[in-house]
Amino acid sequence: MKNDRRYVEKNFDKLINFSQISFNQNYTKAVLIVGVNMGPLNGYTSLVFLEKINDAWQIKDIDTFSIS
Repeated sequence: MKNDRRYVEKNFDKLINFSQISFNQNYTKAVLIVGVNMGPLNGYTSLVFLEKINDAWQIKDIDTFSIS
C-alpha cells in the first residue's frame, strides 16, 4: 500500500490502527489501543480491555478517550 495519506483517504472508507498488545504476567488479561479514522477530524481512539475466559479472549471494557 502506498504511504500517502491522500491515497488512503481516497481509496479507503476507514483506517483502523492497532497498538501492540500488553499482557499481565499470567497472560489472562490484556489491553491495546484501537484507533479508527474515517476522514479528517472524523475518528476516535479507544483502550480495549480483554480477559481470557475458558481459553477464549473476551472484550471486558472499552474506554474511548479521544474523539474528533
